[in-house]
Amino acid sequence: MRLLIAKRASDFVAEGMNVQEAADAAIRVRETKVGGSGGLIIVDRQGKIGFAYNTKNMSRAYMCEDIHEPVAGA
Repeated sequence: MRLLIAKRASDFVAEGMNVQEAADAAIRVRETKVGGSGGLIIVDRQGKIGFAYNTKNMSRAYMCEDIHEPVAGA
């Protein structure tokens, strides 16, 4: 909450980054400002997905219309 990480990621996309770049940048800000671990998954208006995390405990999964099987990781 202290960093408003989702807002930062949204701002990075608005500045021209793609969603993966924005997710990576938001996690880097978290690491440099407060440390700790966490992650986020973001989706842009075209349905493109980006995610970043710095913890081994973040499960993640997504599915898009152009893929036939969900993409998942733990």
